[in-house]
Amino acid sequence: MKTIKTVIKSLFKLLGLDISFVRSERYKKQKEDADLKRANLWLTEFNFHSIIDIGANEGQFAKKVRTLFPSTKIISFEPIPTVFEKLKIDFATDQNFKAFNVGLGEKEEKMQLWLNEYSPSSSLLKMDHHTEHFDFAVKQNQIEIQLARLDSYTSEIDLTKPYLVKIDVQGYEDRVIKGGTDVLRKAKMIITEVSFVSLYEGQVLFDQIYSSLKALGFRYVGNYEQLHSPINHSVLQADAIFLREND
Repeated sequence: MKTIKTVIKSLFKLLGLDISFVRSERYKKQKEDADLKRANLWLTEFNFHSIIDIGANEGQFAKKVRTLFPSTKIISFEPIPTVFEKLKIDFATDQNFKAFNVGLGEKEEKMQLWLNEYSPSSSLLKMDHHTEHFDFAVKQNQIEIQLARLDSYTSEIDLTKPYLVKIDVQGYEDRVIKGGTDVLRKAKMIITEVSFVSLYEGQVLFDQIYSSLKALGFRYVGNYEQLHSPINHSVLQADAIFLREND
């Protein structure tokens, strides 16, 4: 009599699937989940009083940190009007949440944003090699949005130390940093998306982001999460963690 294990192997073979690959992918997912749980436990040790979420989209990051910091003040910036409305609705009952329908950059101006069919891939920069890895994020059209400097919001966001700044703006991170040096210098931690492959035209890669934040007094301490290409499994991007030195 065939064992269940043998039957499953035969079924996978019949379907043209490699059971060892499925097992390795399951192990990889379990490891990633465990790593994220450990990272979250570490974050709670900092007891952040304020969190700035730049490139909030529908609040994916804000919802995550809200579970870690139930009473912390969260300030979000999201420039896409339709996405911003969804963000506001989802946090309508959260008394410690504030959101601004504006993009952040190096200066105050109006710009054309490439609105992608998959809204988290929308960017002020035109796509470069992005579509080679993600075929579900191809169609896009342009909309006009308002840009401002993070430093121009200091009186409106009323930050309380220690605070965390998260930046995820699809290749525009270096401009956000240039327009927010005063706020960033006083942060305890910055979690910013960094790229190792040029996914958008004109974006800077990890090395330049690293140099900019090091000059502001931060040191790179690892990744919160990272994104692999579904095509060749290479690491395309990461949410890099930078911690203030000597604080």
